[in-house]
Amino acid sequence: MNYTKPLICALLVSALSAPVYAAKPSSWGESDALGGVSKKIDAQQYDAAILDLEKIVAKDADNADAYNLLGFSNRKLKHYEVAEKYYLRALTLNPKHKGAMEYLGELYVETNRLDQARDMLTRLDEACFFGCKEYRELKAVIEQKEQKLEVSAN
Repeated sequence: MNYTKPLICALLVSALSAPVYAAKPSSWGESDALGGVSKKIDAQQYDAAILDLEKIVAKDADNADAYNLLGFSNRKLKHYEVAEKYYLRALTLNPKHKGAMEYLGELYVETNRLDQARDMLTRLDEACFFGCKEYRELKAVIEQKEQKLEVSAN
């Protein structure tokens, strides 16, 4: 008997039904602590969010979501070097953290490092089995920056 087709179907259904997690406003994480932080981030209270996030990572040094949000909050305050350090820490803890890849790519765009942003886009493409929102959003940010550079060059 040939079990190949049923096995492939079962694996595909399993892969497609897996939940997708990403750090985005209003859905920053599952824990109550991150939920409280998300409200501050949504309200653009980045300094307050950073204080809360620093407490979280002091207790849980392996929390990739918290490091990603530290990167996000610092990037929004234009503390690019600090933000980059936090994104890289999140990716060290979870190399497939889609939110951290997207936001690090956006940081690279904001700091005029388009080649590195494209590298993040490639990593996201590999991490997103059938495409994902993080990939589409970073791609749009890169394309928008490229269009601005084209216009200013002409």
